[in-house]
Amino acid sequence: MKHAWLIIAHNNFEILENLLKYFDHECNNIYLHLDKKVKCYQVPENICKKAILYVVPNPVNVMWGGSSQIECEMKLLEIALKDKNDYYHLISGVDVPLQKFSAIENFFQIHKGKEFVGFVDGEIDPKLYLDRVGVHHYFQNFIGKRDKFIGKVLNKFQNMIIKLELIFGIDRNKKNNFLLSYGPNWFSITDDFAKYVVSQKKFISKRFKFSFCADEIFLQTLMVNSTFKNKNYSIENNENQILRHIDWDRGNPYTFGLEDYELLKNLPKEFFFARKFDYQKSPEIVEKLFKDVL
Repeated sequence: MKHAWLIIAHNNFEILENLLKYFDHECNNIYLHLDKKVKCYQVPENICKKAILYVVPNPVNVMWGGSSQIECEMKLLEIALKDKNDYYHLISGVDVPLQKFSAIENFFQIHKGKEFVGFVDGEIDPKLYLDRVGVHHYFQNFIGKRDKFIGKVLNKFQNMIIKLELIFGIDRNKKNNFLLSYGPNWFSITDDFAKYVVSQKKFISKRFKFSFCADEIFLQTLMVNSTFKNKNYSIENNENQILRHIDWDRGNPYTFGLEDYELLKNLPKEFFFARKFDYQKSPEIVEKLFKDVL
């Protein structure tokens, strides 16, 4: 089987370089998106000797919460689909593997044809969809996390527009003849589903433009409105669906440290990755986990 690893990175390049070494197998194609804001980093030459490494040209300026996140994911899928891959896996540059790569190969060989798209358990408050995709977030691709003055100003202006839209009863979802769904943005999907997603590019661009955090909505929405929903992996455990452990109870998400080593090593075998990590704050946990799997 051939695996496409779609990596979105903007910092922590010590982790990224270890990831590239981890994926350096003949069965892998690696597609790396380095954020447009990254100016002073270049991937070391010949870091991958067996896998094909492709650094995406003309990268997207990805801003938190904006539709630029979807644009980045679609760009990666479009490029990866030019090659023949069996699976397409979206991960971040601050993911760290928990098992040897052979375990991933065996798992996907056994479950070949299954999709791994996560859905949030339980009933979803319809207000979530209204907040994220029912009104227009015109400036989210410029605002990001609003840590700068201009971002704070634009955020106030954007909130004024949203309040006016709510007063006048604007709801972009009213004319929908499809279901909306929600879950983690990280995925592992088949070649067939990846092609279907890219074939819906115009719909995605039109429907999720000026949205907020819709990278956690668009893929799930495409799935539940297609026959691919019947091929999705067990929905009993949301984290098992995406094969990645993310701790939302202790953070947004929580950043793992050395004290979490035993917890991470004792997770169920279907957790192949954990996120997130910060090499500057806790290099020991990153080095220890990579030592286990490389």
